[in-house]
Amino acid sequence: MLKNKVAYFNKIIEFVIDKINIFLFLTIFIVLSFFYYYFDLFKHLSFIMKQATFIQDIFSQLLIFFCSVALSFLFNRHHIVKFKYFIKTHLYSYLLKQTDSYNFINRFYSYNRIHQTTQDEVLEILVNNLVKKSVERKCIWIEGESFSGKTSMILHFFRDLIEINNYEELFNALSNRIYYFDLARDDNNIQNIYSKHVNNYYSNCLLIFDNLQKMSYIDFYSTFIPIVKENKDFGIIVLMRTLEDDIGDSLKIKHIFSNLVDDDQHIIMNSLIVNNNLPLKGHYSNDRKMNRIINYHVMSISNSDSKLQNLLFNFGRGEDNEFDETFLIIVLASLFTGSFDYNLLKKLVNGKKQKNLKKLIIRLLKSGVITKSPNSENYYYLNENIADYYFLKLSNNEQYSLSVKRISDKLYEYYNQKNNKQLSFFYGIISENYKEESHQLFNTIAINVNFKELLKKLELLICFRSNIQNEYCKELGILCDRTGRLNKAKKLYLRCDINSNNDIFYRLLQIDHSYIKKKKDFKIEFTSTYLCILDEYWTIHMDMHQGIFQLKKMEELVNKTSKQIEDLISYNLYDACHLMRRIYFDYFRIYYLSGNSEYNSLISVCDDMMPLKYFLKNNLSEFENYYQKFAIGLFLGYCILYDIVFRKKYMQDSVFDNILFPYFSDKNVNSFYDTDDVINFSTEILLNVCNNLYNIADKTYIFVKYHMFSIKLGLDKIKSYNEYEAFVEEYSNFATNEKVIEYKIYAILLRIKINLVKLFDPQNIVDDSFEKNEALEENIKKDFIQIKDRLIEMTYNNKYEIFRVELLESLFQYFIQKLKQIDIKALIETAETNGYKRELVILQYISERNNSLSFNDLRKIFKFYPLVTQ
Repeated sequence: MLKNKVAYFNKIIEFVIDKINIFLFLTIFIVLSFFYYYFDLFKHLSFIMKQATFIQDIFSQLLIFFCSVALSFLFNRHHIVKFKYFIKTHLYSYLLKQTDSYNFINRFYSYNRIHQTTQDEVLEILVNNLVKKSVERKCIWIEGESFSGKTSMILHFFRDLIEINNYEELFNALSNRIYYFDLARDDNNIQNIYSKHVNNYYSNCLLIFDNLQKMSYIDFYSTFIPIVKENKDFGIIVLMRTLEDDIGDSLKIKHIFSNLVDDDQHIIMNSLIVNNNLPLKGHYSNDRKMNRIINYHVMSISNSDSKLQNLLFNFGRGEDNEFDETFLIIVLASLFTGSFDYNLLKKLVNGKKQKNLKKLIIRLLKSGVITKSPNSENYYYLNENIADYYFLKLSNNEQYSLSVKRISDKLYEYYNQKNNKQLSFFYGIISENYKEESHQLFNTIAINVNFKELLKKLELLICFRSNIQNEYCKELGILCDRTGRLNKAKKLYLRCDINSNNDIFYRLLQIDHSYIKKKKDFKIEFTSTYLCILDEYWTIHMDMHQGIFQLKKMEELVNKTSKQIEDLISYNLYDACHLMRRIYFDYFRIYYLSGNSEYNSLISVCDDMMPLKYFLKNNLSEFENYYQKFAIGLFLGYCILYDIVFRKKYMQDSVFDNILFPYFSDKNVNSFYDTDDVINFSTEILLNVCNNLYNIADKTYIFVKYHMFSIKLGLDKIKSYNEYEAFVEEYSNFATNEKVIEYKIYAILLRIKINLVKLFDPQNIVDDSFEKNEALEENIKKDFIQIKDRLIEMTYNNKYEIFRVELLESLFQYFIQKLKQIDIKALIETAETNGYKRELVILQYISERNNSLSFNDLRKIFKFYPLVTQ
């Protein structure tokens, strides 16, 4: 019923207002005729004018002026349009409030529209996508730099739904069914939105999400993705700022979202064109610190309000304390969200100053410095870049430092009461009265936050007051660590007070394993369960990197960790989850490295790890992918495959039932007897994991790919080695970019294996004789020299890597030098001393053949010897 009334009302108003100049002219004509007929108006006017000629002259001039203004107003299209907006805004407001459903189309109906080609083009694409009946789930992604007009384009869309008759059908479909969520605002909770979505609250509605880049990856993955995937809505429009660099949660969010949205529904908006070479007007002409957005802002206010421009330029100089104090409140309230709540601002000023605050907001609104929020009467936007710019004008300003701290105190208390931990953290830093609370808050917010956005704001605060870098060096180090800025993180960690930060050594060790040699320089006090387990883990982990595989100790650590989950998370949930994930999957890694084939012990330990598994599965979105990689894909490729080839041992029912069944419920143990089948099952799992990790921008996808190609080399027939060689190139580039020497070694090792398998490919046998490939042999020789040089460069001695390089090189030299026997005594001694069980099986395989290997024997070793990474 309401939809019909709105549509009908729209037609009437359009007709009436479009003809408003005619209606007004007729109205004036009728009024004048009425006065003429009943009051003999002109007779009385003539009498008065005859009494005094000067009155006649003045009145004539006024009458002409009045008529000119009236006619100008009546026939000026601009005024008619404004009048039309005014009338329809209020009438629509009255009409739409009859329903309980929240609608805000009318809110921005009086918004001053400036037509821009980019916005109009995007608007047309947007409407065309929404009216497509063939698209089941309309999800439109609009991307653009800050200040490119994304939000204002949506506002134009709202108004056009009312204004343009061609959109009548779409308006009827969306009346009272549009919801706008600004994810930068302090009062938008994605969890609440998700719970309403699950309960069909937004069924057949249009949902608009602005500032998607502000979300944490955890919130995005656990709540936003389900909203997009579940087809309950009329459509979803997502606005996201273009990333400045390819790091952090925002990159993951963009990467995942790009796989959910069709190319024709991904719209990129170009920035507003601002000529930075144009001379800036007024006082700003000498300011060299302006970016594109501030430049645009300054040019806008100089064209509209020169007095306001002077006040803003002199902000913080003490020339107008009343303006500075009031504007400072707006800047601080908008600093981390790009918006502010007028009701909050009123709490921050005294009663007498509230009038000044209201006047300033109206003035800023008229000048375009701030804009009104579309779904709240009391919320306003101040672009974050503009807020940052004016905030930094007060850096190291003693005159206003007390005001900044006082206002920040109140903002901290306000947001602390609202339980907004992230904003409490920021304002606690600025106020300086809540340092201890801010340090504690960081541990809480680090669990679920966009690290890149958090780091960006902390760096802003450092520009404001440089000593913040020393006071919060640990927090900054953690953020740099988690956004890939490892060298910067290391420098920040080294600034920390080691005595009061017992975990700093382990954070440094994670970035640079060479710090294991400096452990004695750090006086670590093991004051918590977390630190004790952390130390035990890193001791075992670093032994693993040096070729010492402490499987028994790892089993004990896993068992201990599974029983102390509560104690661990009481220290710090994020760090505890990170540590427990490492412990859980390092157990599998050490198990594979040690070459163990006692699968009953593996099953037993997996049972003991169940509490740990369930906890991680419920708290880490990436857990299932890691589990499929380590516990399923690599188990098939590194254990089952190896046993079939070298131990002549086949899978038992207990192994299949306890480990593989959930992922191969349509198979049985007989399905895992053929090597090619096992390889295909393994690589199928790994490929799926690789794609999943790639789709969430998790760089560990490349390690999964490494294992996959290594295992695939065991296939009986390889048609082409091109994809293998292309991947080695990709992995080598990755290793170079990461500047991690272990990665460089793995790249060379895989290339050696590929070339050895290639060298022994049956295709090289012609007329029962081997066709020598001197170029390939030469490349293998060079790689062996290069990998040994890299091993010397390492800061610690990796016995296992040295050993397996020697094993492969011995077999290669045996072949090319056509030796009668291969000397393996030293290799057997090293393998027995260090417990390298897998390699001992190969050496036993060689011994059984009197140290004399055939072409096929060598081929088998090179193809099926797994490159388990440390």
